[in-house]
Amino acid sequence: MNWIADELTRLNVSKDHRSTTDGWHHDYIKRILTCEKYIGRWVWGKRRSKRNPLTGKVKQVDTPANTWTCVTTESLRIIPQELWDAAQHRLREIKRIHPGPNGAAKSRRSYVDLYPKNALSGLLYCASCGARFVSAGSYGKYLACGGTRMHRCDVRTHTPRNRMVALLLDCLRQQLLITSDNIDAVLETTRQYVLDQRCHQPQRLDALLVRAAEAEKKIANLIRIAERGDELPSAVSQRIRELETDLEGLQGEIRTAKLASQQPQELPTRDSLLADLASMESWLDEDPRELAHVLHAFTNGRIVMTEVIPNGKRRGHFRAAFETNGQLVLSAAAKTPANTNGLGNRIVADAVGFQNDSIVIDVVPQSRAEEIADAVLKMRENGVLWKDIQKRFGCGYATSRLAYKIGAARQSN
Repeated sequence: MNWIADELTRLNVSKDHRSTTDGWHHDYIKRILTCEKYIGRWVWGKRRSKRNPLTGKVKQVDTPANTWTCVTTESLRIIPQELWDAAQHRLREIKRIHPGPNGAAKSRRSYVDLYPKNALSGLLYCASCGARFVSAGSYGKYLACGGTRMHRCDVRTHTPRNRMVALLLDCLRQQLLITSDNIDAVLETTRQYVLDQRCHQPQRLDALLVRAAEAEKKIANLIRIAERGDELPSAVSQRIRELETDLEGLQGEIRTAKLASQQPQELPTRDSLLADLASMESWLDEDPRELAHVLHAFTNGRIVMTEVIPNGKRRGHFRAAFETNGQLVLSAAAKTPANTNGLGNRIVADAVGFQNDSIVIDVVPQSRAEEIADAVLKMRENGVLWKDIQKRFGCGYATSRLAYKIGAARQSN
């Protein structure tokens, strides 16, 4: 909603004629999205004035729902019902994740962890002040300590974003070079998980149906309470919304369980598991958000960055330290699109043979030739002339030839 408000402000969209400010605020957007007048429904009598006999002050109090006057006029509708329902569903999802100060139990994961914008969102932490790293430089090509921007930290070194991602992927590839004994352990655990799912699928479906029926019954009871006016409508409405959100989640699980019952999972083979691991890098490149989730699992959600400054220099490079989690990486590999079994995060939760390692890497910036080496090699293989390569990357003849040699050496290795 903040993005919508910023966009409306940028486009200079006018607000209500009574507004005293020019810019839009996210609270305005929420009011518009929850205003039932746009679907032709008008309600009167939600509150009434009540005077305190001792002080003489007047305040607004809620009234029972059965005293409201509701009128629905289709000729006044300007928003289709399908669009309205979709917007309300999205608002309930946001409320469930970020319930606010007066909501239910909050999610312990931040918005950055749930919806990462890039592969390193919320992953890097400064060893000096503990702040998260944020985007820096032109077009966000670099990462820097967020505490420095707030003048709470003296770490001024920047690290290239692409270089950091490349180093983490190299560590990830090394973790996937597992032995035959480990593959056998993962395969056995995976097959056992699939067999357990087959056996317990009917009981799980019955339990979900019972929970959904109980939620529907509670919603019906609360509606009757609201109609009688035995409790404040605001409290009842809040509880009904919470139950409706839970019911939607249960209905989604029921649909998934029914689909799994109709299409039983096939037992994976050794070849299929190895194929999933081999295809992991390709689908990670296609989905940056999935790559972010895998890197969070691989590093246990935290990489500590320590600044290393050589003698006589103002800036140096970073030394990254983190704990790896090979089990979660293999679990993520089992969820790849190539895997039609649709296994879950718990496939290799009990797999044996994997040790969590402490890894320390120096994030040394690459030279210009190293940065463009792969691209130069590919262009030369496609027959592009040297002068066109130099014009494309803005470099000289010596840098382009050195980049070609580095790319060829990488390919041979």
